[in-house]
Amino acid sequence: MRQETFDLSHDITLVYGANGTGKSSFCEALEVAMLGSISEAQVKRVDQRTYCNNARLRRHVAPVLSARGADEVEVVQPDESEYRFCFIEKNRLDDFARIAARTPGDQRQLIATLFGVDQFSEFVRGFNPSLDQDLMLVGAQASQLAQRRLQLASSEQTITAYPQKIAGVEGLEHALAQRMSPGATYQVCVDWLLGTPQQQGRLPYVQAQLDAVPPAIHEVTKAQLQALLAEAYRLQGLWQESSGQLASRAGE
Repeated sequence: MRQETFDLSHDITLVYGANGTGKSSFCEALEVAMLGSISEAQVKRVDQRTYCNNARLRRHVAPVLSARGADEVEVVQPDESEYRFCFIEKNRLDDFARIAARTPGDQRQLIATLFGVDQFSEFVRGFNPSLDQDLMLVGAQASQLAQRRLQLASSEQTITAYPQKIAGVEGLEHALAQRMSPGATYQVCVDWLLGTPQQQGRLPYVQAQLDAVPPAIHEVTKAQLQALLAEAYRLQGLWQESSGQLASRAGE
């Protein structure tokens, strides 16, 4: 058997030849070197060592695959999970060639089997058609940020309106001060009403008078009070009469 050299500079490389020239053996040698097993032997339930033995010599040499890098040559270690995607079984290709005659469900299954994702496809079927109700589509921090921005906007409006509110309060204070004492300032009126550390205010003075115990009244009866009240009314009548006479004479 002579050595063969393949040109791998193109995206696709075809290996062809007559029956028995070793095409399948070459692919299975790559499969053993990269995966550590041969799927055809597993399907036929044949021991891998027996499957690989030469039919005449009853023995074989385990294939070794090496990869040449920029600086050194590295032997490829078999890894089923790493290199399984590199191989597609013959029966998968045969079924895929007749995929147009299958139902949509069978077509999906064939495609999943062809690319070795049938288990993943079965796993995906267990999900609901829509996952929106189970997903957190609105971030919690984004909602908090939006609320903080609304609070900040409200605070900015309050700060902007603060000078106008202060001006309105000052106007009310000035109007109240003019009602109490024309020409006086609001602070002067406050000091007069509430007082200062040096001077008692009018409000504390009046409150103290109201809270004070009234003086005791001696020798006063109801009859005396009524007599005094009647005398006061009589004197008020005389005063009003005299005031009327004086006004009449002044008019003459």
